[in-house]
Order: sequence, then structure tokens, then C-alpha cells
Amino acid sequence: MLEIKSPPKMLNEQLFSLVDDLLQKQNAVTQDEVASILSVDDNSFRKKITATKRQRLEKNRAAFTFKKIPLIQIGAVYRFLSVCRKERERQLSLTLPMVRALAKVFPRHIMLFGVQLENEWAAKAVVVRESKDVWYTFYYSHLQKFNKQSPTVFLIEQIYQLAQSNGVRWINLGTSMLDGEINRPLLHFKKSIGAETTIKRTYQLHL
Repeated sequence: MLEIKSPPKMLNEQLFSLVDDLLQKQNAVTQDEVASILSVDDNSFRKKITATKRQRLEKNRAAFTFKKIPLIQIGAVYRFLSVCRKERERQLSLTLPMVRALAKVFPRHIMLFGVQLENEWAAKAVVVRESKDVWYTFYYSHLQKFNKQSPTVFLIEQIYQLAQSNGVRWINLGTSMLDGEINRPLLHFKKSIGAETTIKRTYQLHL
């Protein structure tokens, strides 16, 4: 069996349709996931988000510090994000050796970011340069002790601003799925920070 994963439809609708038509004619079995894309344009991140998120963002700007993290610290970033997932009774999809191998092969395509509150890390992110037009927030989260502040909003804003300055067109915020079903709270969060909903399709071909 051959499995093919398409990029989110919104990133290239024409290509998505061409590939979809071709594989459907080959009787491929399809499975759709809900994905979220944040368009990067001349508008500020603040204008894209809900009023509630704007209020939190203003408070975060005064309290948190955004930092780019050296790639050599990818192990520490991975362990931090692993703790965040475990707090939510989830786990990261890749092991640390797999992430290290990815960074070793594609060092210019992996970026690490984080935000601190009084020298304590509150949130971190692993971002992948998929192309000159697309950045993919591969892993990102914050510790549950910072739930009220929601520092991830500030983290995404800073990544958005960097994407603007680098001519990036889209930030792929990933899928919002949990055990094959739509993770409604996660999807709602992504919509609240200006992301648009699209689909990501997986094809299975029996050769």
C-alpha cells in the first residue's frame, strides 16, 4: 500500500484539485483532516484576532519576552514541548532522535522560538520552513500553569511578524484532530487568532 499526504488545500488549490482528480481515478481511499492556515499579509496580527485575544496579547507584550533559540538547543525545546503535551495527556508524534535527525539534515529549515516570563520559559515552538512562501508551526505549546495568560498568542504574533519581514505568505498552524475526530477547542483557538480552515487529504493506494 502506498500512502500519499497532500499539503493543505488552501496553499495551492489548483494543484490540490489536479492531484485529487488523478488519485481519485486510481480508486485511492481518502481520509480528510481539518487544517488551519494563517495568511500573512500587510495587516498586523492584532487586526486578525478576536477582541478577547487582543486583550490577552496586550498584557502578554508587557509581561513576556520573545526569543529565537539556537538550533543546538533543540533537545531542550523538544523536552519542554513533550512536558506540555504530557500535561494534556498527549504525546509528540516524533521521537527526539527523529527530530534531531531532521534538524541535522535540514538545519536551515528548522527554527526554534520561545517566550519567557521573568527568565522562565512559558511557551516554545518548532517552526519548519516548508518553502519561501510557507512556514509550518510543527510543534508549539505552553505550560498549563500559564493557561490564563495564554502566551501562545504572543508567541504566534512574534512568529507572524518574522514571517512578514521574510516575505512569507502563509503560516501553517497544523491540523486540529484528536483520535480521528475534530478537536473543537483547538480549532476554535486557531480561528480566534485569525486562521482559516481548510482540509488536508491523505490517499491510500493499493498497488
